[in-house]
Parts: sequence; structure tokens; C-alpha cells
Amino acid sequence: MMANHEETYDDHGWIKLYRKSLFNGWLKNHNLWVFWCYCLLKASHRENRVIVGNRQIILQPGQFVFGRKKASKETRLSERSIRTCVYNLCTLGNLTIKTTNKFSLITIVNWELYQNKGIKTTSKMTSNRPATDHIQELKNKKKLRNKGIVSDENNSCPLSFIEYLKTNSSIEVISNYEDVVEAIKHFLYAYEKYRGGSHPKLKPEQWYEYIMAMSSFYDPDTGKDHGESSLDDLKVMIEQYFQKQYRDGCDYRLAHFVSPGVFKNLFFENIYNVDR
Repeated sequence: MMANHEETYDDHGWIKLYRKSLFNGWLKNHNLWVFWCYCLLKASHRENRVIVGNRQIILQPGQFVFGRKKASKETRLSERSIRTCVYNLCTLGNLTIKTTNKFSLITIVNWELYQNKGIKTTSKMTSNRPATDHIQELKNKKKLRNKGIVSDENNSCPLSFIEYLKTNSSIEVISNYEDVVEAIKHFLYAYEKYRGGSHPKLKPEQWYEYIMAMSSFYDPDTGKDHGESSLDDLKVMIEQYFQKQYRDGCDYRLAHFVSPGVFKNLFFENIYNVDR
């Protein structure tokens, strides 16, 4: 649980936004763009002292104390969307996050390089930046490919879940990562038991998407996040799922299980005991 903390921000001043944002796809991902701008606005522009609980924290330029619930309230993004944005920005190398049992500290990478008020753009810097940015963009895309978030159009081979896990480290932003992994393994076992064959292999980005989808109970109709899912809850939902009679031709695959309507109904029926 995020402790209460006191923050002080100047209500004057500015941050810098670079025009390359028009071309790198971030504007098209509205959640990511909103959260990234939120981070830039929240970050301290100078050394700053804040109180978290009974502890004094010294923030360096580019740092701020972070809590998912508060970020969700201030951005109007769901906590689930916040988790996804933090994970993706950490993977891209734009943020780092350090979490304790009291608070989390986000650091914007290269804050001084891009936000330093005293920096002057020279013709040499301008001419070198496109090549430098392109090299960094390629490195970032490689990180995402290695994490299974994105893939080359011509190099995205389907993997079994075990193969996927071998090439992907844990998603630290998702505190119930291990529960979700075990739940997916349980789903695959149940699929083989009830359907009489192995679940088809999936692309890395699909496995990642389903991990994120099962990490919390989010109601798309109300925008309410009912919190992180537990292994016991997910197992109950999985067993109930394979007992249901869905439409003719239903393949009972993971994509159908995590689809918003099916997943939400199973949650309310089995966790809240509400007939949807």
C-alpha cells in the first residue's frame, strides 16, 4: 500500500516535448502518451525533499514518488493501464522503478539530457540526433522483442507457453506475476483434459497480452478495477469455464477465456456469486 506523502511542485515552468513523438507511434497509444506526459510533469526538476510516512526522501531531478492508485485518479487511467504503461516504459528504457514495502520511486532516464533548461541546440547536435535516435529506437525495439511485447512482422514464430517463459524474465510491475503464470499453466492443463489435445502455440505478444489480461479484474463497462487476481480465483474461473456450453464452434482457447465479456462474467459469477 502506498503511504501518504507530501509533495511540493512549482505551478510555473515547463517541460520539453520533442517532435519525434509525432513519428514514433506514442501519440497513437493514448494511454502511453498520457502516462508519459504525467511522469514528465510529476518529476522533480531539482533536488527536492518529500516526506513518505515518517521518512524523508531526497528526490533527484527526474524522480518522483509513485503510487498506482493515485496515478489512476490523477490521469483517469485504470490501474491496469497504469501497470501496462509502467512496464512498457521500463522495457523501452525510458523509466526505472524502485519499489519498497512503503513506496515506489520512478526515475526518468536521461532527464538531464532532454529537460536541462540550460541546454542549447547546435547544428552539430541537430545533425547527429536523427542517427542517434534511430539507433536508440532500434535498441528499444530489440528490448521489446526480447520481452515478447512486439515482434518483427517476418520473425514472430508461435511458441508454447514454456518456450515463452524461457525467453522472458518476470514482469516486475505485476506483483501477482507468478500467480498468473501458474493460472495459465492450469488453463493449458484443463484445455488438454477437456478438449483432448494441446492448446495451439501463440506468438510472444499474444502470451504477453493474456498475462496482462489475467492479472486483474477490470470491468470495461464501468471502468472499475476490482484488484489483482489470485491463483485460487483464477482456477475456479477456469474450471467453471470448461463446464459451460458456449456457442457452436467455440474453440475454448485462451483468447476466448480472456475476452472482456467472458472473463468479466466468470469473475462475477464465481467470485461475487452474481448471475450475469
